[in-house]
Amino acid sequence: MPTDSLPSKSLARTALQWLAVAVAGVSLTGFFVYMGFPYDRLAENLGREIEGGANVQIRYGEVGPQIHWLGPAVAATDFSVISGGVESIRLDELS
Repeated sequence: MPTDSLPSKSLARTALQWLAVAVAGVSLTGFFVYMGFPYDRLAENLGREIEGGANVQIRYGEVGPQIHWLGPAVAATDFSVISGGVESIRLDELS
């Protein structure tokens, strides 16, 4: 009975186990970063940059994570752009 195939099967199984642990670790870390990310501060900074560069005001409701078919996204509700005192763009949700 040949014993040469036993170590290679054991080595392949060990490598697959380590790969599974690494993928699970990266996936869980990404998930918790995604859920705990400060989306509200990101929206405030981005809105401030847009308002400073263009002569408009940005208004929005809640900002949070959203799963999209292309991957993770950031969604803002009740989004509006005010230019010259007049609301020029109004969206229920922007992601």
